[in-house]
Amino acid sequence: MKAIFYALFSLAALVLVLPAAAQEASEARNETLILYVAPDTVDCVGVTPQTCLQIRFSPEAEWQRHFENIRSFEHIPGFNYTLLVEKIQRNPVAADRSSFFYQLVSILQTTPVAEDEGFYNLYTPGGEYFVAHIAAETQTCRDGFTPEIDCLQLTIGGQESVLINPARITNFAYVRGSEYLLVVEREDLNTDRVADVPPFIYRLVQIASETLIEA
Repeated sequence: MKAIFYALFSLAALVLVLPAAAQEASEARNETLILYVAPDTVDCVGVTPQTCLQIRFSPEAEWQRHFENIRSFEHIPGFNYTLLVEKIQRNPVAADRSSFFYQLVSILQTTPVAEDEGFYNLYTPGGEYFVAHIAAETQTCRDGFTPEIDCLQLTIGGQESVLINPARITNFAYVRGSEYLLVVEREDLNTDRVADVPPFIYRLVQIASETLIEA
């Protein structure tokens, strides 16, 4: 009788231990690493013809094609990215899939490839994108019928700096004393023209960089 009891007890313990051990083994196979992503994509063929990211694991290594998206990461052409990612093992693995995928942890650095007109005007099927520089200092200005406000100094490409109401860059919260590079999309306003009021706004797509100039 005791032998049967001990056998049943051992079996129950094994049932409890195996899932925990499997989970620990799975977590042990996952790893966090730094990944570099190129500013341009390339045509490639996986299961079907597609467009691939170019990645590498050190600044000196050769670029290699990556046939899947990096989860939670939005790639915008024209920027070099340094990412902190988690390499996660798949369980189970489909026949036409890699045994792992990358999950974005954080964007460590985003750098425009060049500061010339060719890289500042980025055209995609979704619209026309620009890289906008926002100076750390604001200047007083008027926006239509509003009283004087603190306006941002905005520069796109080689154009002259203009003053813009912060509210005209949607989804963007300016922090005083910080300098920004923003990827923005211009949206024309379907309203009657008012003197001294721009007939468009900018929609923030991504903050490419933020540098604190004044403590």
